[in-house]
Amino acid sequence: MNACGWHKALSGTAGACLAGILWLSLFLLACASTDTSRALVELDVQPATLQADGAGAVSIRYHLARQSIVSVALRSTDGETYVLRDRVARGPGTFSFSFRGAIAGRVLPNGRYEVVATAQGSEAEAAIERRQPLTIVNADTEPPVIADLHVTPAVVSPNQDGVDDRLTISFTVAEPVSVDVRLLVGDDPLWLIEDGAAAPGLVQVSWPPPLRHAPQLNQAIERLPAGPADLEVAVTDLAGNRSVEHLSIVLGESGTPQAQLSDVEITPAVVKTGGTISVSATITNTGAVTLRAAPPGPTVYAWDEDAPTRGYSAGTGTVRWGVEFSLNRSGIAYPFRWGLGRDLAPGESVAVSGEIQVTDDFPYEPVQLWVGIIHENNRVLADKRGITRLERNSGADADSR
Repeated sequence: MNACGWHKALSGTAGACLAGILWLSLFLLACASTDTSRALVELDVQPATLQADGAGAVSIRYHLARQSIVSVALRSTDGETYVLRDRVARGPGTFSFSFRGAIAGRVLPNGRYEVVATAQGSEAEAAIERRQPLTIVNADTEPPVIADLHVTPAVVSPNQDGVDDRLTISFTVAEPVSVDVRLLVGDDPLWLIEDGAAAPGLVQVSWPPPLRHAPQLNQAIERLPAGPADLEVAVTDLAGNRSVEHLSIVLGESGTPQAQLSDVEITPAVVKTGGTISVSATITNTGAVTLRAAPPGPTVYAWDEDAPTRGYSAGTGTVRWGVEFSLNRSGIAYPFRWGLGRDLAPGESVAVSGEIQVTDDFPYEPVQLWVGIIHENNRVLADKRGITRLERNSGADADSR
């Protein structure tokens, strides 16, 4: 064979080899692509049978080979689709969640279903789908019943004056449930009132809590808009069935009482047994809610008396003013108390005065007296104003004995 023949033979062999290599490369690339697609998402559902009465749950677990957009749904034999996860972005790795049988507050009926997971690595790629069978048995599809639902008062004014400050919501349930009660204005949930568990029987929920126990809520209360509102009462049973009822209420005046003291005067500076200490001041409502005045109370206190011993009580939420002193060991703060005389609207002021008769119990050492404003069973609105030093005139007392 001449050189040309050898050359032609080698060329043919090389061409065949090259074609073979190219075909093999394409085959391997296709296999790799198929393997990558196959490995993009893997799905596992355990167990394959779900007891949907609240006692059972299945674990839906999927594995991603790389960053993907994932959806997980449940398909019934009649073609109905229930979305469990909708186009969530996930990185490579293994993810899982539990499913107890309820979709949108209703347990699915007994039957055969498929759990379907789809993953898309990029917009240019087709979505990869994996399926696993799931059978639902013993499904509790009966929703819980909210019975005898009542709310009082119909108009609530959480202005801390002790009158219609709190809602009381009551109802009964026949089975254990979780309770979710919300206050809404329009479609906006303003307040989560209750989020907890309840046993069968009467359920009672109150709102708002006593603000002296939760002072951090004061500012939120002040932002509540007056007008119509809606109470949403929802209960969910152990299986996942949810029932919802609505009640209409009206929000009245909301806010936190605020007040200031001015023009405080305590006289005289020197007292004697049988004499009188005169106290006067001006009280101004500096807040956005009305101050509900307590009754006027005694005109004159003896030094050895206090509001409780005089039988002068005031209801929670009312406002009184009082006098405290530095050597008070009674355990009763501001023992001498008086009412404002009238309710005070925002911005209004009132002049107040009271008297304390000096008895033998008045100390011989100097005493400091001051004035405060008390929001009964809540807090002191103004404290230690007009601190004044008083002394007892021992000489005068000696001459009188």
